[in-house]
Amino acid sequence: MKSAKERVYEFIQQKIYTDKQFQEGIETKVIAEFLDMQRSNVSAYINELVKEGKLIKTNTRPVLYKLPVQNKPHTEKSCFTNLVGYNGSLRNAIQLAKAALLYPSSSLHVLLLSQPGCGTSRFSSTMYQFALEHNVWRANAPYIEINCHHYVKNIEALNDEFFGIGGTPESSCFYRAKQGMLF
Repeated sequence: MKSAKERVYEFIQQKIYTDKQFQEGIETKVIAEFLDMQRSNVSAYINELVKEGKLIKTNTRPVLYKLPVQNKPHTEKSCFTNLVGYNGSLRNAIQLAKAALLYPSSSLHVLLLSQPGCGTSRFSSTMYQFALEHNVWRANAPYIEINCHHYVKNIEALNDEFFGIGGTPESSCFYRAKQGMLF
């Protein structure tokens, strides 16, 4: 279970990375309202994060808190900028993917739908790279990719792949992808 300070930090990351309204920073009051916490407690956690160098405090009124420049994913170093359409047709999909991966407490499940050959595998692997960049998972987290099309003529093999050979969960793709990503 994550501490309240970790929840506050994850919330700030999620809002700054995914919501244009908060790109310049976020107020303590807003964080307290969203997380349903006392403003004074949120302020104490934020001040600790500033001392640790994880956040920057502005000199404006109201005071805004933002992430240090080197952690900001909107720079050219973000893995999503390598995708064609990252700032155009894929912008909404990328924002949703970031929000799902940076969701407080744990990442959300994502369903990717597209026509064959549209780059779904590439988008999925880029999501995995983004999660690694932002420490959502540990550095050696598994990335398991299963192409169900290869099992069209052998549903039993697909069943074994999903749920384990002979029903043993340790050999299932879900078990192997634990603490990582299954695509």
